[in-house]
Amino acid sequence: MESIESATKAAGGSTAARVLSYCAAPLTGILFFIPYTAWTGKEGAFQDFFTYYYSGLAWSRGVDPFVFAQIKELAAPEELLFPFLYSPVMLPLCSLFSRLTLPQAAYWYTVGAILTQMVAITLVVKFFFNARVKPLLFVTLLLFAFCTPNPPALIGLHSGNFAVYEAAFIWIALTLLLSGRRKAFLAVICTVSLAKLTPILLAPLVLAEGRDRRTWVELCTALALFALVWLSPLAWDPALFKSYIEAMGVFTAWERGLINPSSYSIALELRTLFSLPEWGPAVIYATYVVLILGFSFITASRARIVCEKKKVIFLAVLCYCLVLPRFKDYSYMLLFPVVYDLSRRHIELIAICLFGSLFLYNSPFALEAAADHLQLLPLLFQYSAFIALFCCWLYFVSEMREESTPLRPV
Repeated sequence: MESIESATKAAGGSTAARVLSYCAAPLTGILFFIPYTAWTGKEGAFQDFFTYYYSGLAWSRGVDPFVFAQIKELAAPEELLFPFLYSPVMLPLCSLFSRLTLPQAAYWYTVGAILTQMVAITLVVKFFFNARVKPLLFVTLLLFAFCTPNPPALIGLHSGNFAVYEAAFIWIALTLLLSGRRKAFLAVICTVSLAKLTPILLAPLVLAEGRDRRTWVELCTALALFALVWLSPLAWDPALFKSYIEAMGVFTAWERGLINPSSYSIALELRTLFSLPEWGPAVIYATYVVLILGFSFITASRARIVCEKKKVIFLAVLCYCLVLPRFKDYSYMLLFPVVYDLSRRHIELIAICLFGSLFLYNSPFALEAAADHLQLLPLLFQYSAFIALFCCWLYFVSEMREESTPLRPV
């Protein structure tokens, strides 16, 4: 009798998990669509997408899209706030959107971003969490993506930034890696890196599958093909590529605090706070990167056999987010699977961090920090997202080190 009851419960549980896994995609889409419709009317909507749209239009008309003054003139009376800083390889794709009217292009661009996120989250649930979908997944998604002080999903959708696509394709690639499809992983990572170069830093993660000669050949071949495609504008328009390199040299030092809570931004803040020399931030940042990558590599090397592969992937994603010199507020949506993994095991920790950050963000200290970069306490509130990210990294490193430490004989 007990065996029949246990079998019935197991069948019911697996059925519920299967139903929820089928609902993962549409529910994710609903969670993205509802806040999106409320935000599209706000001031500054789709500013990043406007840049993509008019840059593609400029390129199709023979105008240099990397000269900001020229695309601003082309976009008038629409006001552009940001220059185009993506690879020239992306211009043919941007020009496809420019064949539509601006409202049509913005609509289909956003629909594509939401559908891509739906696919990515469904795959992450299936491969990283064995399709054991629970309501906690959607609660975590809703809170993390929309209810945090600077909600990454809302900001990404509202601005029309490519980061929404980038985060989705990175996790699609990582699910391919987890399932052992190394070539597909490298193909997706190299493709998404054509827009923003930084995801290519995750390509060496394929060596977690093995460091044999075949894996090294696959990695080197993928990197060589990526470099060939990325440098291809030198063959069909050298002047355009030169203009791109010059535009990349523009340094946005003003992007600090809540809108860019990154490691290098903190180094710049420390220079202001402690009157460090000009080379101070570069030394601090370089030392920090070496320490983060060194500890992470040693931990992952020891734990690669003992720990689950997904923990090594989570650790790599945390390292990637920690070491990037520029990591905007909307880029934090890349951390959702890591946050969900933590919330499954330590829901009280997530609740404390979430409500604590909401409280601090609306405190007088945070408001003061928006105008004053010379006080240490307000800066802590400005960079609370980065501090939480760093704490997640510490937790994963300590957990993996404990799992990989052999027991001492009694």
